[in-house]
Amino acid sequence: MTRYGRRWILIGLFLGIAVPGCRKRPIETEASSPATPQTSTLKIAVLDPLAKPLACACVSGYAQRDYEKLGAFLQKRLEHPVEMVFADNLAKLLEQESGPIHLAIGKYSAVMYDSEKKHMTIRPVAMLTGQEGTTTLTGLFVVRKDDPAQHIKDLRERKILLGPEYAEEKNAAALEALGKEWIYLSREERITAETCRDAALDVLENKADVTILSSYCLPLLEGGGTIEKGSLRVIGQTEPVPFITVFMTEYRTGISSDKLVEILGNVKDDPSLLASLESKAGFVGLTDPAGSIVTEWTDWRGPYRDAVSPYVPDALPSEPRYRWTVPLTNLGMSGLAATREYLIVADKDKEGKQDVWRGLLADTGEEVWKLSYPAEGQMDYTNSPRANPVIKGDLAYLLGAFGDIYCVSLRNGREVWKRNILKEFNAKLPTRGMCSTPLIVGDKLIVNPGAVPPEKTDDTKNPPKTYAALAAFNRFTGETVWTSPGNPPGYSSFLLGTFGGRWQIVGGDSRSLGGWDPETGKRLWQLTPSVEGDFNVSTPLNSDGRIIAAIEGKGTCLYDFKDDGTILSEPAAMHENPAHGAVTLVLYKNLLFGVGGQSLYCLDPVTLKEHWVWEDKEAFKNHVSLIAGNDRLLIITAEGELLCLAADSAGPRLISRLRLFPLEDTKVFSHPALMPGRLYVRNSTSIACFVLDDAPAVTPSTGQMTLFDGQSLGFWTETPFLGHKEVVVRDGAIVMNRGNDMTGITWTGPLIRQDYEITLQAMRVEGEDFFCGLTFPVGRYPCTLVCGGWGGMLVGLSNIDYFDAANNETATSFDFKKGQWYDIRLRVTLDRIQAWINDEPLVNIRITGRNMGVRFEVEMARPLGVSTWQTTGAVRNIQVKRIVPQKEPEPWEEPY
Repeated sequence: MTRYGRRWILIGLFLGIAVPGCRKRPIETEASSPATPQTSTLKIAVLDPLAKPLACACVSGYAQRDYEKLGAFLQKRLEHPVEMVFADNLAKLLEQESGPIHLAIGKYSAVMYDSEKKHMTIRPVAMLTGQEGTTTLTGLFVVRKDDPAQHIKDLRERKILLGPEYAEEKNAAALEALGKEWIYLSREERITAETCRDAALDVLENKADVTILSSYCLPLLEGGGTIEKGSLRVIGQTEPVPFITVFMTEYRTGISSDKLVEILGNVKDDPSLLASLESKAGFVGLTDPAGSIVTEWTDWRGPYRDAVSPYVPDALPSEPRYRWTVPLTNLGMSGLAATREYLIVADKDKEGKQDVWRGLLADTGEEVWKLSYPAEGQMDYTNSPRANPVIKGDLAYLLGAFGDIYCVSLRNGREVWKRNILKEFNAKLPTRGMCSTPLIVGDKLIVNPGAVPPEKTDDTKNPPKTYAALAAFNRFTGETVWTSPGNPPGYSSFLLGTFGGRWQIVGGDSRSLGGWDPETGKRLWQLTPSVEGDFNVSTPLNSDGRIIAAIEGKGTCLYDFKDDGTILSEPAAMHENPAHGAVTLVLYKNLLFGVGGQSLYCLDPVTLKEHWVWEDKEAFKNHVSLIAGNDRLLIITAEGELLCLAADSAGPRLISRLRLFPLEDTKVFSHPALMPGRLYVRNSTSIACFVLDDAPAVTPSTGQMTLFDGQSLGFWTETPFLGHKEVVVRDGAIVMNRGNDMTGITWTGPLIRQDYEITLQAMRVEGEDFFCGLTFPVGRYPCTLVCGGWGGMLVGLSNIDYFDAANNETATSFDFKKGQWYDIRLRVTLDRIQAWINDEPLVNIRITGRNMGVRFEVEMARPLGVSTWQTTGAVRNIQVKRIVPQKEPEPWEEPY
């Protein structure tokens, strides 16, 4: 039975009331104006499963949220008519409704799923806190009350009933919780139940051993009499996931998201309204600490391809603050993609013969996977990848400059499928390579080979070839879905939106601007400029269903659409600037920002008239990247300078400016990625994570950190080794008690990954094996300095070229005594690792071209940690500092 076919069961039997698509008339208050046109009414779709019309009154004070009162509140504060419609899912509602939906309030994962299914562009702007003050829910693992299982780890070889894919807490989060206990379900093994009611009854009727229920559902199932209270027992839960979220759709009413969030934030000051919404703290914006949604930078210029982010800081620090920096092997042009956990950066090998894509841990910069493949050839501005990596769920899509496209696992880089769009579609390599970032449309991946068939010939011996200007692949399998003929490729990326009432792909090739049907690839319209090559670099913008295009040689143009979805050939407005060939504009809060002629422009997006112009020949003489949000505009220049301006029409107001790489002569052509409190920037030789908030960081001026204050663990955490024992702070030292086998600590603060020296004192308190296994970063990779291993005397690095400390050339011995402190010093540079104990040099090895790693037992200590093996050890006085590596080898002789 389908999701929608079970609706009557879900609502009628589980919740006790059935009102899908329930409509409320526009709310009438004193603020209403009879003269206001009905078309301007703010229509809000309420999809909250705990809303009064959608739930049963079977639990006192629960699941009876009165959104009509919220509607009246909004109407009064916004001075705008409001209409509320209620439904159990967005997809069904959109099929029934006439006219646009402006806001949707519902379960985050379900609304996101339905909006993608119905081709609606939505953006989360706020979240509703529940009775406990949180904005999340969890999935509850439940079994029958007499089932012997006590924990999730007991569910191996049991029949597990998941929830549908659109219910994150019952599907993706549940699979992740199972994976942490080494329980993995293949796609063939994943069985689902559509509703919590069905899932609970299946377990009680022995059709499954365990299921996952939404945490808000269990009280309703028991309170409504669907299941007997206590008949199901909770044995575990998932990590929290976002719950009730307010989304703005692509349809506008003139109300900005900032204004809406501001007014929703005032709900907390109305006790009566809070009670009606069963909320402790009302609504919170996404940047509020209580919010549980992080807008991840998963595509070109962010998730919406618009370079607008809620995480733009109010001001910049006085000097650059790094969480980490790691070296790269060659120049890079491609932008960055980041999630909370992972960061993808494009690189090239030193010889320029292979593309190299690196998957890094966003928190530490440590490399967790690398994909490389042959990609030789010459082109302008290096031959490294240009297109931005794209992340969707657990998959990443990587397009190289020579047409190689790979779909890989985000977590481990494992190849899912690969193709070469130049070779397969018989396209010619553009002068500057393949630049257009692939576009995800539902289950399709849109690419831009730009293949043009030759003039007709009489050659009948060779079969016809496939030529595609645009092509769509199944993004899961890589199979071709459709191809579309056309022109050679430009260098811009495409966008997806509704224009002239028609859902379409819009973008530029080398000769024109165009629109395509995402389902079939049919070209809907073509706009050819008077100067060939005008539309070929910057990505067009969606301005409330109109297109803004920066046209090199013509300026900035605004285009309207006809009702059939085709473009009007004459621009509605024009401005001779800004039209820097490689800079895409930013549209934010009815302000348009762009660069041209060594100046920054602020324009009205409707008329393209100037609000102001700011000339800065140094800042704007070359490429820049723009990011807007939080009433600020960030500008990252090619010289590595970061500027923060007020984003308003009053005039150019510079808040602060900062040299990101003050000690380097470098260039930044790669578009950065912005996440909460962090800015990831790739320059000519490295990638850095800059700290923009008050979190701990390393600065060039100090370059030194004390990692232990002698009183508390601070940013050290106990490493969850199997069989570990207690870690305590005693007498100014961190004591790691003897485990079975390992006990240790892991550093969670900022890191220096290269050109640094770490010093500490360590003692063997009790035991006969290593008492200080110092795991440390070597650029993107980890390694371990073992002190006192293999019987108590061995010192060495583990691992070098896959050989551990006892079996590589660094192995040496040192006579350690129990109860004695030893001074340990470790130095890491780009090409060498050195170590001293009590100033005696014991390790000195060149690492250029060597494979660095750690033994599997200490994986959890990476990237920086200290561990012991069946031994009690203690460490104190832990410090790290930057160093300037010597150009000549150390004066003392290498021991091997």
